[in-house]
Amino acid sequence: MAENEDWWWLCYDTDAKEFYVLHQWDHVQINGLRQDADEEKHDVDTWRGEGAEKIAEAKERLLEHANT
Repeated sequence: MAENEDWWWLCYDTDAKEFYVLHQWDHVQINGLRQDADEEKHDVDTWRGEGAEKIAEAKERLLEHANT
């Protein structure tokens, strides 16, 4: 069986002072050949993928937590 795992993280770059979406994945092909895990960084303002509808609320919570 092929197994595909994908993760999306809302991240904050403290040096640049900006949010971004980090997409990480690990996919295993059915024939046993493994595609190495990899990742891509995406602009948070244009992200329309997994969890996009939760970004505004998550950003607000993270900033509130950072300021307490």
